[in-house]
Amino acid sequence: MNRYILILGLLLTTFLSKVNSQTTVWFLNGDKMTINNCDINENDWLIRYYNKKQKEKIIDLDYVFSITDSLGKEKVYYIPVVVDDTEDTFSVAQMRSFVEGEYDGTKEHKARLSLISGFVVGGTAGVLLYPSLLFYSPAFPAGAAVISGITSPSQKKIAKLHPDRAEDKHYMYGYQESAKHKRAVASIKGGAVGLLLGIIAGAIIVSN
Repeated sequence: MNRYILILGLLLTTFLSKVNSQTTVWFLNGDKMTINNCDINENDWLIRYYNKKQKEKIIDLDYVFSITDSLGKEKVYYIPVVVDDTEDTFSVAQMRSFVEGEYDGTKEHKARLSLISGFVVGGTAGVLLYPSLLFYSPAFPAGAAVISGITSPSQKKIAKLHPDRAEDKHYMYGYQESAKHKRAVASIKGGAVGLLLGIIAGAIIVSN
């Protein structure tokens, strides 16, 4: 009986040690990652950790907004910089809002229309330009991806989802930027698949 209690105790201790060693990393692009037993070297400005396959991974702290340890203590690594000539420097609080907006936008925004439009444009180009003008066909889904990547959900729509952030322009900006990225990626994926299928369809039509 004591043996089973000892084994159970060891397993529980191992589990708790893993939980207690968990570190949450918030990235400037809105991504969030939880890692175990990381080594934060502020001299080299790097984070070293091992993934599930026990391969060493390195993260540059230039890409990190903040790190929260297992006790809930957060340390911010973001250093305010000028975004561009028309924007003031983002303070830590403003960048926090921006990162949270990116995170929510990535998690919530659906880019189905961009996926479908990319597929249609790619498929149409593949069929109509096969075979003599096939060389130019990738330009059409690429153009569709560019157009998708410059569109974003309106702030009114975002405010309906997050009424408490309706007046937070940095949160809105982050949300819209992540939505643009998702739309561009979805359009590229749809365009690639559509183009491939369009070329196949074009080849079948020509052969008949």
